[in-house]
Amino acid sequence: MSPSFPVTTWQGGQAGFGTLEGSHTQWDTSDIWIRRTFTMPNGNYKNLQFYVFHDEDVEIYVNGVFAAKATSYNTTYEPLKISAVARKLLKSGAKITLAAHCHQTGGGQFLDVGLVNVVNE
Repeated sequence: MSPSFPVTTWQGGQAGFGTLEGSHTQWDTSDIWIRRTFTMPNGNYKNLQFYVFHDEDVEIYVNGVFAAKATSYNTTYEPLKISAVARKLLKSGAKITLAAHCHQTGGGQFLDVGLVNVVNE
């Protein structure tokens, strides 16, 4: 998804999106596209990962670059590896548009995507 894709007609809402418990914004159609633009805080990002709860198939993009996908569904938040190309875009001070598409075929549905830096203790 291109970061310049016009979103003037998009609805707004708080994550997570869906029909399952924990949803903050109702989503009950077959597909949803979400996006958020932000500036990466200053930091030492050595182990960035997506933290994703999806029901069902999900694709994630960083500044229009394919970053990750997962098929089927999960029942809780799980880490998802970021592609090397997308990872290079996630630098301190960078303007980032994070976008995701989720496709639903039946049953309950949910989507929430986060970006985390996993630090070994």
